[in-house]
Amino acid sequence: MRWFLNNSENCTFSVINKIVHNDCHNLCVEDVVFTGRSKFQKVFIVKNSVFGKILILDDKIQSAQIDEFIYHEALVQPALAIHPEPKKVAILGGGEGATLREVLKHPCVTRVDMIELDDLVVEISKKYLQEWCRDSFEDPRTNLVIQDAKKFMFELDDSMHYDVIIVDLTDPLDDSPAKFLFTKEFMSLLRDRLSEKGILIYQAASITPYFDNAHIAVNHTAKEVFKIVNSYSAHVQSFDETWGFVWASDYFSPLDGLEDIDKVLANRNIETRFYDSQTHMHCFSLPKYLRSHLREQIIILSDSSPLPEKIIRSSI
Repeated sequence: MRWFLNNSENCTFSVINKIVHNDCHNLCVEDVVFTGRSKFQKVFIVKNSVFGKILILDDKIQSAQIDEFIYHEALVQPALAIHPEPKKVAILGGGEGATLREVLKHPCVTRVDMIELDDLVVEISKKYLQEWCRDSFEDPRTNLVIQDAKKFMFELDDSMHYDVIIVDLTDPLDDSPAKFLFTKEFMSLLRDRLSEKGILIYQAASITPYFDNAHIAVNHTAKEVFKIVNSYSAHVQSFDETWGFVWASDYFSPLDGLEDIDKVLANRNIETRFYDSQTHMHCFSLPKYLRSHLREQIIILSDSSPLPEKIIRSSI
């Protein structure tokens, strides 16, 4: 993250938000709430007049106060609404607590194992990002585990199975330990940790036309493991991108029970700002270019080859 002075009115200084190589956006910062470095990454919380508070990890915006609900509802609500009775849920990552918040909206959920590597992100979220996490970390259904997610899943008792697993980790493009949590081998492990009717959801990187190969890789890798795989998306303005997600299951399609989604949300007394049945249909209606790219290019991530080839598309 590059910081530089800005003499504009109501703007103390600016930061450069790097989207991809040669694509950087200037973000006006009015106040710095927190700066620090954990054992794993640089951590910033800043304030902007448009987006409010913004969490930045290793120079990339993770979520912003004004529109984090779009990302987190899109990540969580489709699987929780389609599954008729999700009781046990696992979240890999999600240190801000907003993914946890969305899961806990469902009264049928009895246990949530949240496995987060970086305890600093959790602590500053509790202190500075109450709008994100609210009281989710204090909910008695929450089991917060500060540990590597791969280690946790490998060591999990064989009798433990989840109805929904949500992977809310950094992108597979990042040269970090998270890259091994998007591979065919790890997805196979997660499949074994799901119940018979379980659903796996991955945050699956940008679907921007010139930089969608990471998303394509997650989609095709999941198809190596699961019978039913679907991509979906939601536009998140603070990311400057439309964001992709991948649904994987051996039992449920994202179109199962579509007509019942609004009834399910009402019966469970769940309030949303972004998600309902109409939004669900929109999210799973992929743009033509992405459908074409998914047909044209197949990338499988494995432990021996965990990163997709970085192809920058010149046209769509």
